[in-house]
Amino acid sequence: MLGPEDAKALLRQVSKVRLATRRLSTGLISGEYRSAFRGQGMEFDQVREYVPGDEPRQLDWNVTARFGHPFVKSFVEERSLTLLLLVDCSSSTYFGSGLVKKRELMAQLAAVLALNAVQAHDRVGLLLYGPEVIKYLPPKSGMHQALRLVRDLLQAPAAPGSNLQNALEQAQRWIQGHAVMLVLSDFLDLNPSQPLRLASHRHDLLAMEVLDPFELNPFNQGLLQFKDLETGEPCLVDTDYRPWQQAYTQAWDQRQSQLRHFFGKYDFDHLRLLAGQPYEEALRRFFRRRSRRR
Repeated sequence: MLGPEDAKALLRQVSKVRLATRRLSTGLISGEYRSAFRGQGMEFDQVREYVPGDEPRQLDWNVTARFGHPFVKSFVEERSLTLLLLVDCSSSTYFGSGLVKKRELMAQLAAVLALNAVQAHDRVGLLLYGPEVIKYLPPKSGMHQALRLVRDLLQAPAAPGSNLQNALEQAQRWIQGHAVMLVLSDFLDLNPSQPLRLASHRHDLLAMEVLDPFELNPFNQGLLQFKDLETGEPCLVDTDYRPWQQAYTQAWDQRQSQLRHFFGKYDFDHLRLLAGQPYEEALRRFFRRRSRRR
């Protein structure tokens, strides 16, 4: 239970996020959000006889075999979309080298998407995860749901690591029918070689990779004392030391190559954003790319 001062501080944080995202929350709804997300969900309507031009993948083989000529399943667009935000709460997401931490950018992105969903009369939910699911807020519509989502995200405790596979498996159990599942994470704790047991054809998968600019370029800043946010272990690093720079660059490039392969293999639409840097245009390009794919 929050005390009065903690409650006031949390309210200020929620208000700050709403203020930071107000323009995007009203601007994107007119075009980019609708074209990128709306109409992704389809629900079964009926089985009917095949006519030239129908998609072969919609063939209903059981009915076709029974009647001896082809039948297809037809679908109609869902009246509302289900958007589930899966947010990584591992300790590394609380890092920030500037004024904005990765966690704060995640909260802003979640607010933009949740408020746009509400204005489009879509359902939006939240799943906070570490090694296990920390909290699940079932998808609902309405402004109260969007504000509660932002509040719960800001209150989330740091977790010792994360397990995306477990989070997605739990989400599949709780979400009935088709949904857009959007993962907000730095993906530093992801094991890209681990098989992801997820039927990507059932859900629409998106990944927003949130990083700090320092993680891309930590060089030439002299001796720095680091602490592993996951383990608490300290480490002294000479960022001017050429062999260390080469080793870091090699490890980082290899990691990013593994992530690109992972996202491609499981059909994630992927966007990278940096904390403390403008993200409006990057979001717009991302939504337009999704629209073209549709």
